[in-house]
Amino acid sequence: MKTLNLCLTTLLLSTFAHAHHTSLAIFDPTATTEIEGVVTDVHWSNPHVRLGIGVADAAGDITEWNIELTSLSAFRSRGYRTAFVEVGEMVKVFGNPAKSGLPAMEGLNLLLENGTEVILEFVEGPHYALMGDAPVLEIDAADSDAVQLARESAEGIFRVWNTIIGDPNFPIFRGNYPLTEVAAARKSEWVPDREKLESCWTKSIPHIMGTPHPIEFSRSGNDILLSFEEDDARRLIHMLDANEEHNDEDAVPSRLGYSIGIWEGDTLVVETTKLNSPYLDDRGTIQSEDMHVIERFTPSENGEQLDFQITFTDPVAFTAPVKLAKTFVWQPERSIVKWDCDA
Repeated sequence: MKTLNLCLTTLLLSTFAHAHHTSLAIFDPTATTEIEGVVTDVHWSNPHVRLGIGVADAAGDITEWNIELTSLSAFRSRGYRTAFVEVGEMVKVFGNPAKSGLPAMEGLNLLLENGTEVILEFVEGPHYALMGDAPVLEIDAADSDAVQLARESAEGIFRVWNTIIGDPNFPIFRGNYPLTEVAAARKSEWVPDREKLESCWTKSIPHIMGTPHPIEFSRSGNDILLSFEEDDARRLIHMLDANEEHNDEDAVPSRLGYSIGIWEGDTLVVETTKLNSPYLDDRGTIQSEDMHVIERFTPSENGEQLDFQITFTDPVAFTAPVKLAKTFVWQPERSIVKWDCDA
């Protein structure tokens, strides 16, 4: 098993902080627990990698624990491209217990049978390595040919972009919006749907633009295709000349809406309407068919960074425009892969 020294791993921690959309609703971040048992199941898939752990008590009776981890895509972003644990291994898991008291946990750290630690949530850092000499699992090496091809084909905005998880602006959709009375009332009545939160539910514009997973801009004739790893979503941006008018009356409303774009120098400006999602986020914030979104994508001169600004208005949901921003980075070792979501 490859290992990485603790100093290098510690340097990576601020880069890979990531939070589940379900964790606050289901698990208690103020409490921690630890279990030791045999791996009975490995679910290596989005939206969350999950482990089954059989834990024996003093009498030998087995309790099956469900361990929820981050998404498969998040593990890939850290370089963990294949499952790092197998059924039958004896392991220890440290994490946040379920609020319900059921045998379930949000896993933060995993100690493998061979004594190697896997940091499951990089915001937490090592746990077992700090208490002894447990090495930390090393990431898989990137495909050098794929990296070289990515470098050769990148041009301006047209490449794969990744979220800086340690960016102070991430996540950008944090709530605290200027809600109308109607939206505030709807939000106060909202009850989290655990089954939906744990499933492969699809996001809409604008919420999907907060994705922590890779996105890619590519040409589609005279237009631009924006592809997302999350949900395998595809968004076509109809490009116009600066003074060209466009009629969207025949466009069919959808969760990704109808987008038109223009260039302002090197900045791609996108306007989106015709949205029909009932909710902005997974916290009960509504949106209506009057949602109107303006986005600005500006790549840096060296092509390593993409500044993103988004402004959206919706008279049904908000009393004022909502303005958010984040930064994407280019990491040539990353690519868009199939979402692999089966929950």
